[in-house]
Amino acid sequence: MGFRLKSGQAISSEIRRIVLRQLDLATSELKAIGDPESDEAIHDARRRVKKIRAVIRLVRPVLDKAYRSGVDPELRRVSRMLAPVADGQGVIDTLNVLSRRYRKALPRRAVAALRADLLEREKRIDARADA
Repeated sequence: MGFRLKSGQAISSEIRRIVLRQLDLATSELKAIGDPESDEAIHDARRRVKKIRAVIRLVRPVLDKAYRSGVDPELRRVSRMLAPVADGQGVIDTLNVLSRRYRKALPRRAVAALRADLLEREKRIDARADA
């Protein structure tokens, strides 16, 4: 879904409204880390950060120098911090799909060991993100 600017309003205030709304939604999605619902919330938050960065890139020429040089790198840093958390469950899901598809070719012990390592990795990443 795209963003809509309200007619009759200043473009700057509408851009600000859109960006602040996306930031509010992203932060509200990041309340709980470590449960299955938070994995989807983190993915959604990263997607919102990408949208915010896109909006800022569109209006970058008219932004003050402080915003031009400071906001985008900070948003990129936030997105990079969330990336391992968002990817954790995806890797486990991929292992599950592969282990079902190739159950005859893949030894059960190897799959179980990989799954255990990935779950442990996910817990460490979640703990770091929570901190």
